[in-house]
Amino acid sequence: MKTHARSVRPYLPRFRRLLVSLNIGAALTAIGIMQAAPTDDPICKIVLDAMAKLGHTPHHQHATMTGAIAGGKTMEAEGITTSDAIYVKMNGKWTASPLTPEAMAKQEQENIRNTKVYRCQYERDENVDGEAAAVYKAHSENENGPSDAEIWISKSRGLPLRETIDLSAGESHMSVRFDYANVDAPALK
Repeated sequence: MKTHARSVRPYLPRFRRLLVSLNIGAALTAIGIMQAAPTDDPICKIVLDAMAKLGHTPHHQHATMTGAIAGGKTMEAEGITTSDAIYVKMNGKWTASPLTPEAMAKQEQENIRNTKVYRCQYERDENVDGEAAAVYKAHSENENGPSDAEIWISKSRGLPLRETIDLSAGESHMSVRFDYANVDAPALK
């Protein structure tokens, strides 16, 4: 049992970040050795700007996690971010996060500063539910290990529409879908 807990522990910060509205990213990921700030790379800047915009835009996210991060099972989760609060739904119950969107944005900036490797590349154009999107691949490495992501960013809104993330050489996988219409705080029980 302790071995399993130890193997999941490095993923917990990223898992919590995802549940309280990422980030790719979790959730926030990207792909070049950090000789300059990732925002100096025009492709990484597109990805980072989209994720930063996500933090300031009310949204509802639906996530599926598999592998070590989910204890070897498939786990579903939802998150709602309003202009002033973050809510997480686990096991059918909504709870308010102690983190605010502002605190989450500060944590994301710290995560970017602590990233050792950060590379991004444009892959292709694709539609997501009828919306034109550019698809980017991203790779990052930090103290929790490597992660690889594919991020669909709306061409008209500059916001992420979907994201898939593989953590630590495929030991865990996350798939996230973002919705921006009719976002309201959930009823808390």
